[in-house]
Amino acid sequence: KSGRGGNNARQSHGDGSRKGRPSCNHNKQSSNSGSSTGSRAGRKLLVLHGNRQTGDLLLGRMSSLKRKLGRVDPPVDLVAVDAPFLFEDLNGDDDVADDTTTRARGNGGAGGDQLLRTWWHRHGDEYFGLEQSLDLIKTIWAEDNYEGIIGFSQGARLAHLVALSHS
Repeated sequence: KSGRGGNNARQSHGDGSRKGRPSCNHNKQSSNSGSSTGSRAGRKLLVLHGNRQTGDLLLGRMSSLKRKLGRVDPPVDLVAVDAPFLFEDLNGDDDVADDTTTRARGNGGAGGDQLLRTWWHRHGDEYFGLEQSLDLIKTIWAEDNYEGIIGFSQGARLAHLVALSHS
């Protein structure tokens, strides 16, 4: 049940294939299922989920935005990244034994149960894993050509810190 510093070292590609990425612990899920053909490169936005969530879950909740961004020219692809740490309650505030707080139930589709993720753990005024998450996002940003970053809740705080580091 440690979950800290989890090694979820795989990347989801738009074509559904999986490729190990030992140099970087992340899982990227693209919102466009179709392949992009032609010489025009699509635009991409990096999406960061909140605490106790996954990239896939957040993309599922952004379906209306995904549709609208897919209709612009050139289309904009949302690429969700999973946080590097499994959620665990270090403060004793939540009942982690309750399966619903640590797992997201699949709705019958591929993927099934997913362990929920977090960008960092907080205990009092101490933050564990924040530097690793910042380094991870900076590495992902440098690996590809993203035009922007969108974050929800804890992911928005992380996006803000990334933006501050670029100024």
